[in-house]
Amino acid sequence: MRPYKVLLKIKDLRLYMGEIIQKIRDGERCIITYRGKPVALMLPFKSEQVNEIVPRSYEESFREPGS
Repeated sequence: MRPYKVLLKIKDLRLYMGEIIQKIRDGERCIITYRGKPVALMLPFKSEQVNEIVPRSYEESFREPGS
C-alpha cells in the first residue's frame, strides 16, 4: 500500500481537479483538508471494485442516523 503523500486544501482541489484526478489514476493517494484538518481521502479504485459500488443520492448518504 502506498503512503499518503499529498495533503490538499479544498481550494487546491477546486483549482487543480484535473491534475489531481490524473495523479489518483496513477496510484497516488491524497488527503483533503479543510481549515488544516483532514476531512476526506481520495484514492484510486481497482477495476474489480467498481461493481461493488452502490450509487446513493446525497441526501441518502448524509442523512442523520435513525431518520
